[in-house]
Amino acid sequence: MTRIALATCESLPLLDPDSRLLVPALEYEGVDPVIAIWSDPAVDWGAFDAVFIRSTWDYFEREDEFLAWVERAGAAAQRFYNPPGLVTWNAHKTYLRDLAERGVPVVDTQWVEAGATATVEHEQGIVKPAVAGGALGLRRVGAGETITADVDLLVQPFLPSIVDEGELSLFYAAGGLTHVVRKVPARGDIRVQPEFGSEVTVEEATGEALAVGEAVLDAVEGGRELPYARVDLVRAVDGTLRVIELEIIEPQLYLQWAPGAAERFASAFAATVRSA
Repeated sequence: MTRIALATCESLPLLDPDSRLLVPALEYEGVDPVIAIWSDPAVDWGAFDAVFIRSTWDYFEREDEFLAWVERAGAAAQRFYNPPGLVTWNAHKTYLRDLAERGVPVVDTQWVEAGATATVEHEQGIVKPAVAGGALGLRRVGAGETITADVDLLVQPFLPSIVDEGELSLFYAAGGLTHVVRKVPARGDIRVQPEFGSEVTVEEATGEALAVGEAVLDAVEGGRELPYARVDLVRAVDGTLRVIELEIIEPQLYLQWAPGAAERFASAFAATVRSA
């Protein structure tokens, strides 16, 4: 039987509740899913037919250690997903700059390197660390405010659409769209993650959203073959949809909101391993 490791972190030894839905779905596909903690030195990653990153939600707090593990486990494992090179690339938000240079519509971004001081260019802005997740370190700033960066930062305009429309997430398994959800923050908040009280609903993607999602996959080397990816979109002031995040390390897949999505991802995981 094909054995797949689902990598998680110490604080989620049984995976996050959403990813846990993959376990029975993988078993149905004839796969033996084994939950393993990425930082556990006793795990033999080479013993699996494939390693899939899932709930490693501490990686941005242990970046160097995590990326060293990605390189080490990626070399030991028969197959490692998503590919180590892309994981390293996606860990630092300068990947957004790369996507923009490749023609993808990305939210306007001001970059501030660690140790530098910069003045906020936007009327209202959102500051984010370049290595972070789950809205960690996110804060609002005003025009002309001076920022001194202890770590690499990015500043993006505060978009009023976040409050009303929220964020649209497109999910892909092996290049195929599986589902789409909209995440609208709780009243008085701008964070779209469910743990902060956002409202999550499933919806159909518009032609514009699909075109942007396709542009992202085309801009990433091997993007059409990635067994999992999430593209997060927001509406800019000019009315266009822009990429605010591409998540290909350990994205929450919002499986519990979309009936059948866990089964579609499990099928893609199993097919990816068997065809490699």
